Amino acid sequence: MGLIPCGMVYGVLITAATRGSWLQGGGQMLAFGLGTIPALMAYGQVATALSATAGSLLLRLMGVAVCLAGGDRTYEDSDADGADGTTEPAVTVREEIC
Repeated sequence: MGLIPCGMVYGVLITAATRGSWLQGGGQMLAFGLGTIPALMAYGQVATALSATAGSLLLRLMGVAVCLAGGDRTYEDSDADGADGTTEPAVTVREEIC
């Protein structure tokens, strides 16, 4: 999951820092940490289960999506000569060097 805290942690840190004592601030941070453990554990279990069952399917779908995006881009580039059949470039190059 990483060691960089998310925005919710920063919000709780700010409110914990404004408490009257270090004990109250520490208690608030402890309560926040204990409150997030069930959600993080559930997230880990769901991610593990999904990656085991749908991992290869998801990889194949993403491969198809990349191929389709590349094909679309290739089709757009092949129409660069213009819709009216002209072959004039969209941008002209100046021969002068100033």
